Amino acid sequence: MASFGKKAVVAMHVVAMAMCVMIALTQVQTVSARSTSVFSASVNHLRHGQHHDGVHPHLRTHSRKLSSLVQTPPLLVPYHSGPILSSDSEIPIYIIWYGEFSAAQRATVTDFFASFAHEADGGGEPSVRGWWKATGAYRDGSGAAVSAAVELKGEAVDDYSKGKTLSKEDVQCLVEGALASGAFPADAGAVYFVLTAEDVNVGTFCMNTCGSHHFIAPKGVTQHKQLPFAWVGNPGTKCAGRCAWPFAKPQYGPQTEPLVAPSGDVGLDGMLINIAAVLAGAATNPFGNAFFQGDASAPLEAATACAGTYGDGAFPGFPGALLVDPASGASYNAVGLNGRQFLLPALYDPTTLSCRVAYSPAIDLVVMDEGGSSSSRVDSQFVARQLGSAFVLLHEAALELGWLSFVQRSRALESWIARGGRSLHKMGLR
Repeated sequence: MASFGKKAVVAMHVVAMAMCVMIALTQVQTVSARSTSVFSASVNHLRHGQHHDGVHPHLRTHSRKLSSLVQTPPLLVPYHSGPILSSDSEIPIYIIWYGEFSAAQRATVTDFFASFAHEADGGGEPSVRGWWKATGAYRDGSGAAVSAAVELKGEAVDDYSKGKTLSKEDVQCLVEGALASGAFPADAGAVYFVLTAEDVNVGTFCMNTCGSHHFIAPKGVTQHKQLPFAWVGNPGTKCAGRCAWPFAKPQYGPQTEPLVAPSGDVGLDGMLINIAAVLAGAATNPFGNAFFQGDASAPLEAATACAGTYGDGAFPGFPGALLVDPASGASYNAVGLNGRQFLLPALYDPTTLSCRVAYSPAIDLVVMDEGGSSSSRVDSQFVARQLGSAFVLLHEAALELGWLSFVQRSRALESWIARGGRSLHKMGLR
């Protein structure tokens, strides 16, 4: 069967599935985060989460065009002329472990940083190294890109020297102390991380931040260099719903079932998501004047511009299509050293003005034709296009027919188009 014919058949099957899904939404409020949808096809690694409930903001009885539904402007994270962490070598990483961390927790974090130099073994699985390649699209005024490599260069342990309640200034003092003692060298191209244990409070941790990055102004202890530093806290017992989602039930919104954390430690795996996000922000906006959107004191950066997005089709309450380990049930989108699995945030791509995920699945479809069955691999974005079209048509029909309960539950459609898929808008659904 010709490629066009196969896609036509696939489209019909996907539309049929979309009809079933939307009709089901009129009967139930949520869809299990681990349910599997079958549409005359074998769909690998496609996960479904709960949908938002709510009253549709524009209840109208007349027909509307798709363009009236999709109003999302292109996502922009502009360049403000400042330096990025660019060099021909790696970005050095130095870690201060503040408080009590188990050997297993420390090994998970150090394996993450070691994975930047490691390609996943076999099967073409997505890698940490591949995820970081997205930062190569960030270039400064001279055309230099963010460093392609990251390497852990040093570690230090601090046994609560400043107590269990820290300010941002305390975090900076910890870094300066490590520099003054000679534990770490002063390197303007490095990122100095302070990682705090789950019994430590830092500033507005759990209220409006899970981690942050800053810089130390030039002074004697920095050898008169401006140095980037960062902090990330373990949210395990404090605010896993805020800082370790989707491995914990969200603090606000629909109470979707949490995914299984790859390491088995919800707080630590949430911490890794935030370490990755803060690292990307520090590399692309180390001194607050490079790549960011909005107020420089509270910017949206490479990862935070794509907050909550981990896979294709993400929308609020649903992280997107992810890989699932058949043995442990853990969800992940990147593989690193020693086969370690990680869930890493999407990164904004300034060349496409969209969020780039670590893992974008191809979907195995078995399409029947007159000669028997044949297998075809279709990119997940093709399926997303067909689903988006089907959802919009059904949504319009519901409005026209006055199915108010249907319309109320189809709030998920607006969220999906406006957020999870920015990809739909990008692909021409407008």
